[in-house]
Amino acid sequence: MTDVTRHRRQLPLEQKLINVIAKVKLPSAGAAMDFDDAVEVARSIMSQLQSLSLDDDDARDILRDQIKQFGGLVKWANLNDIPISRVSEFNTGRRSASPAILVALGLQRVIAPLIHGSTDSETNPAA
Repeated sequence: MTDVTRHRRQLPLEQKLINVIAKVKLPSAGAAMDFDDAVEVARSIMSQLQSLSLDDDDARDILRDQIKQFGGLVKWANLNDIPISRVSEFNTGRRSASPAILVALGLQRVIAPLIHGSTDSETNPAA
């Protein structure tokens, strides 16, 4: 963990955003930025934004935290009106997150543009 995140537990997205900001290198303060510098900064930001996306493993971590808070998988599934077997299959990694599970976790699945330089395995975990 970085120094910033050692002091308190971060949400996965908040943690990733902190890491993105920490990695982006901006020109020194007060220096005029020419076009090439602007392109370099933009590419740096875009490459770092790739790490902001959450995957099923991140959602699974959030689910496991909530399961602990609610006193077990069965209680969490029943409170969210989701079949216990579906939650269990996602929790153990046998299936990807269903829309119902994502909504219960406060998440949604999105489609994002392919970021220059990313590999297919980074953007398509099933590949």
